[in-house]
Amino acid sequence: MKNKTAEIVDYICETKADLVAVTEHWLTVSDSACRTELCPNGYKIVDHVRSDRRGGGTGLIFREAFDVKKVEAGVSDGNSYEFSEWLIKWSSHNLRIVIIYRPPYSVNHRVSFSVFLSEFPK
Repeated sequence: MKNKTAEIVDYICETKADLVAVTEHWLTVSDSACRTELCPNGYKIVDHVRSDRRGGGTGLIFREAFDVKKVEAGVSDGNSYEFSEWLIKWSSHNLRIVIIYRPPYSVNHRVSFSVFLSEFPK
């Protein structure tokens, strides 16, 4: 997302999106300037960074009118996917969103798709 902030902001403004879920955002704890650039006027971002290696991460860009709280976030027991769960409140409505990212099999992530399928229903 760091090299695509203008495109993301354009997309949000053109579509007038209320919520935009993102995966593999590659943000770190210290990327506050990038988080600011990603949010058009009237929007905020919340996210969960991957702390054990580069890449990954999940997040949610949303209208300021919504009250968004992180419920839970982390990595599955077998390390086959990462997730973040958010509770969104506005007016008298509640919405729960779970954002999931499954890294592809690679030299650094030797976890097969079958592991993901066995873990995910849990």
